[in-house]
Amino acid sequence: MHVSTHTGRSSSRKAPLFDLDVVLAVGVYRTRVSLSAHAEKTAGHARVIRAGHDDEAPPSQSTVGGDTMRRRVGIVGFGQLGQFLAAEVQRRPESLELAFVWSRGRVVQGLPPHLVLEDLALAATRHPDLVVEVAHPSLVRTHGEQLLRHCDLLVGSPTAFAEPDVEARLRAAASRHALFVPCGALWGLHDIRALADRGQLAELTVTMTKHPSALRLADAEMRVRCDRAALGTQAVTLYDGPVRGLCPMAPNNVNSMAAAAMAAHTLGFDGVRGRLVADPGLADFHSLELDVVGPSETDGRAFRVRTLRMNPSDRGAVTASATYGAFLGSMLAKTTMVKLAIQKRERHPRGPPLITLRHL
Repeated sequence: MHVSTHTGRSSSRKAPLFDLDVVLAVGVYRTRVSLSAHAEKTAGHARVIRAGHDDEAPPSQSTVGGDTMRRRVGIVGFGQLGQFLAAEVQRRPESLELAFVWSRGRVVQGLPPHLVLEDLALAATRHPDLVVEVAHPSLVRTHGEQLLRHCDLLVGSPTAFAEPDVEARLRAAASRHALFVPCGALWGLHDIRALADRGQLAELTVTMTKHPSALRLADAEMRVRCDRAALGTQAVTLYDGPVRGLCPMAPNNVNSMAAAAMAAHTLGFDGVRGRLVADPGLADFHSLELDVVGPSETDGRAFRVRTLRMNPSDRGAVTASATYGAFLGSMLAKTTMVKLAIQKRERHPRGPPLITLRHL
């Protein structure tokens, strides 16, 4: 296992990945059509902020079947979270319509055959307005660009963005349709982002603690250590270092860390410290702890905030209970979201902030 030593800050400065309502200053093109345009038909027109102008634009409408009131949603992944979201979409027939469900190696049960998509490359033939990915970051890597050519994309596996190439390709692909990342289990995202905006975010440590059976690890050595932890009584730190290094080792478990690294844009994936802990005594909860260090006084005293979220979960569950509701809220545009908006490159060749964080 390759565990890097945390340095506290990114070794190479990159343009911030987030922008919070200052897009007019940098000319980023941003659509203010929230996911409620996909989830709940709202009155009035969507507002579009474009190069310093606030213009009206008609809301996007699905033309499939002649029904302009409902948004068509495709679900990529049919694990527990995917099943939950598919059921919630079907519970809202007045505003939502299930376009398809695609499953990675799992037999899709409980749905009529016409809703099951066998080949994800054919997703566009189902005419979705929004595709929700809740499967694996590899799907974002292989299909993200193609999906963005036809519809908006909500990425439930933001660990995919730990790969610079994936981030760059999806930035470029999101010129016509929007790319979203839900906050999931992460609390305090706006505060982290605000500190980063002001250049006052000094350090951020994200510690995730779960029962060993809840961890789905891609790194062989880490799996061995996790299995040993399951046989003992003490918590074992499996990783302590930059979030970028952890994402490919535990791609399904540390999406909240990835979202935190994106919010903390002055630190990024290389500067945010991630700690993954396997605790055999934590059978009924997932624990997420944030340790934020902000500006310091001249005498050395520093601003600091520590939060601890205890999320009830079943033993062995990858996703804890409250995260289901948080993810649904993101899909319905009623909770905090991160929105990726693309600017015209010729105006800002260095690529200023491309991800917009706001309450929708």
